[in-house]
Amino acid sequence: MIDEEDLKKKAEEGHLDSQKALALAFELGLDRPMDMKQSFYWWQKAAEAGDALAKTVVAEMHATGEGTEVDLKEAKQLFMAAECQGMKPWYDTKKFLEKQGHKLRGGKKQKKVLIVDDSNLVRIVMSEIITNLDAIPVTANNGQEGLKKVIADPDIDLVFLDLNMPILNGLQCLASIRNLEDPALSKKPVVILTTESKPEYIKSAVSLKVNGWIIKPAKSKNIEEILNKIPSREA
Repeated sequence: MIDEEDLKKKAEEGHLDSQKALALAFELGLDRPMDMKQSFYWWQKAAEAGDALAKTVVAEMHATGEGTEVDLKEAKQLFMAAECQGMKPWYDTKKFLEKQGHKLRGGKKQKKVLIVDDSNLVRIVMSEIITNLDAIPVTANNGQEGLKKVIADPDIDLVFLDLNMPILNGLQCLASIRNLEDPALSKKPVVILTTESKPEYIKSAVSLKVNGWIIKPAKSKNIEEILNKIPSREA
């Protein structure tokens, strides 16, 4: 159990590790409700103190609108500042920011892909793959947040779901999606992305009409094959 008062006191006094610990605690919902606005607040404090990792995280949050308003200009400046300190993003910054700007090409809307995983590293790596395949990545930290984004954003074309997540796991999230009243949402293509290969898990997912099962680490070729099966929408 995290000593909330002590941690917050140290964070407010400018202790960098405490600020980052609070940011992660709010992001993952550790010993508290998940709160992306509070997570952003503490990541920003750490970034203002000069931490390169925090600058990269805050840049990503500005680019995606998680916990704050979308601000691609600020995101670019923070990415550049972090890179000057030797922190290299896992994805091509220029392409990532272009995709977050929802640019349209060839009269077709770029496909939008939701990545639901409690691992920040997996979300970053998958975002890079999706971006390089000329699609728009959207991320969620757990099944509950992922379900909310499916309901809120009808433009999501495809969902990648991790299996083992806090609050709402992958199978629970898939079941919740399939039980939505709107058929445009309930029939959304969903692919499980996991390290698990137990037959009972696969059987449960198949019963919920899962559209695919990929064993981590994901390969760009596998993701591309799945994306190519999703029809493009008119701009």
